[in-house]
Amino acid sequence: MHKKNLCERIPGSLTVQMLRAMRMTTFFLVVFFSHVAARTSSQQISLSFKNASLKEILASVKAQSGYAFLYDESLLNNTRPVSVELSNVSLNKALSTSLRGQDLDFSLSDKIIVLVRNTPNTKPLPEAPIAAPPVSGTVLGPDGSALSGVSVTVRGSGTGTSTNESGNFTLRSLSDNDILVISSLGYETVLVPVSDLLTVSSRLSAKGVKISKESNGSLFLTISMRTTSADMDEVVITGYQNKNKNQYAGSVATVKAKDINVASIGTLDKMLQGQVAGVTVETSSAVFGTAPKIRVRGSSSLSGINEPLWVLDGVPLEAPLNIAPSELYSGGARNLLASALSGVNPEDIEDITVLKDATATAMYGTRAVNGVIVITTKRAKKNMPLTVNYSANGTLTLKPSITNFDVLNSLDQTILNEQIFDTYQNTLQSFSAETSGAFSKLLYERNVKNLTDEQFRNRIRDLKTVNTDWFDHLYKNSFLQQHSVSASYGAEKAYGRISVSYYDDLGKTVGENVKRYTVNLTSGYQLSDRLSADFMVKYSSRNQKNAGTQVNPFLYARDASRNMRPYDENGEPEYYKRGYTDFNILKEIDNNFIRLNNSDFLAQVDLRYKIKENLRVNAIFNTRVANNEVNEIQTEFSNYANQFRQMGIVQPDGFLLSIEDRNKRLYKNPANALTLPTVSVLPEGGILDRETTISK
Repeated sequence: MHKKNLCERIPGSLTVQMLRAMRMTTFFLVVFFSHVAARTSSQQISLSFKNASLKEILASVKAQSGYAFLYDESLLNNTRPVSVELSNVSLNKALSTSLRGQDLDFSLSDKIIVLVRNTPNTKPLPEAPIAAPPVSGTVLGPDGSALSGVSVTVRGSGTGTSTNESGNFTLRSLSDNDILVISSLGYETVLVPVSDLLTVSSRLSAKGVKISKESNGSLFLTISMRTTSADMDEVVITGYQNKNKNQYAGSVATVKAKDINVASIGTLDKMLQGQVAGVTVETSSAVFGTAPKIRVRGSSSLSGINEPLWVLDGVPLEAPLNIAPSELYSGGARNLLASALSGVNPEDIEDITVLKDATATAMYGTRAVNGVIVITTKRAKKNMPLTVNYSANGTLTLKPSITNFDVLNSLDQTILNEQIFDTYQNTLQSFSAETSGAFSKLLYERNVKNLTDEQFRNRIRDLKTVNTDWFDHLYKNSFLQQHSVSASYGAEKAYGRISVSYYDDLGKTVGENVKRYTVNLTSGYQLSDRLSADFMVKYSSRNQKNAGTQVNPFLYARDASRNMRPYDENGEPEYYKRGYTDFNILKEIDNNFIRLNNSDFLAQVDLRYKIKENLRVNAIFNTRVANNEVNEIQTEFSNYANQFRQMGIVQPDGFLLSIEDRNKRLYKNPANALTLPTVSVLPEGGILDRETTISK
């Protein structure tokens, strides 16, 4: 058999060409890699320093190389002075020489020099795991019965098993680095390091694990599982009974008061906003005592009451004043007493349970059709030492600014007024007589010759630079404070808790403030082996003042023209027209306001009698007395009261213009509207609208 040389088939000229191509390729590859390798070494660095700081050396290297440094400043804190003399050396050599003996290292990446602490390259070898003997055991429940189906696994691996019907399990091929995980639904997970088993650690007993050694060398564990604290705490308090959540068939949600407590909110109903799924809370007003709009799973009526039923310590809790649904969010004075929780100190509340569905109507009837919110207050426990708690909350609220709103400034407003009056002057004369601002007031002064044309133009020019920030005048930096002191004690057959709180809100607007005092006393007694009793006394008192219902500081601050001003150049109140009579918002707040006084007393007795171990009878006796006084006051100096006696205005020609037919506050007898003159129903004095109620 003959072997042929393949090279003999290739012509000689082609062989020469291939050899030349290979030599050229090799040449270009060498040049390319030499260029890549020289990218960092081609930097020529010269250094000449004696006892210089390392920071100075690095700054010189940065300036010459164009590289940026990245390092922690603390790395240079304890470096030694550097003396170096180098000329036209590579960047690597310059850095290596400068950092010699500094316990620092460097790396280069994309024109960045990274300095790090020099760490040794050698690492200790991990110790080989120690094999453990087989582990078997029994898992028991809290009552000592065997638990089947309990998962027993090795954490971080796929090794594991589960207990059989007798609660037994066995694991093999374990090492001292393994950790056993014993878990089951409804029970606390137990973690058992195998190293603790080998050393018989004392930590095992705290986890409910007992260990013994078998004759064959294996380990036997007896593990007692505990019920999870979450399941023990998940008790549904319906007001009539306390049931485990797993045994309650209805839709329910429970929250702790401490988890939703907000220092700047004085009542719990507003704190529920965004805290419970299926419950929507809309706050229509931040004024203390107003009720938020609460809906549990939507509205059930188009015109009737949609508010949920409040239950406090087993007894339905009503608002201090019976308010119709139509006026619940009207902003009237009665709405300040709409909140059922305005007299409850949030620090006294333990938890809140929301019953969402129709199962609540089985207990509370049709009143629960909109849901039930059950509140449980804090109580002392048996055999507890005397405990005194003090809590204080303070909130500083800064007043808003007109810059937070998109409104016209004085220049734009005045130009707009000029354009409107030039176009509709005749039509707007009567409107200006009823309601006037800064521009129409000056126009009127010129028409009655109180201002010359030159004075009028100068005053109009001044209007364009007033730029009043009405929020600055009607709002204030407010400080809210709340203090609460409580003391609890408990013996074997008697226990009690008393708390006192003080709430003081200076208010966000001028003329607004509120103070509230609460006292809460609860005590319990074990009268016999079968009979026990709880006694509760709750008292709250509130004094509150707010701007009148005809005055809305927020709307005025947002909508009032900025070319108006609260005071003139002499510091006196600047008056404009509203309802044909003089109006100044600050003076109106002083003379048109709401004053509220409320006191609420509640006493309650809970009796519990145990007939058998699983049969108990509870009885609740409750009495409540609430005194409410709401005063809406408009003094004789208020704009609102003066509107009822404004009979006319002065015309530009000096004559009295009767406005009897246009002032809606005046009275005209409908039986003789054409013959009898219009009269004032309030020729002098002010208005007091007082509502006093006593509910029991």
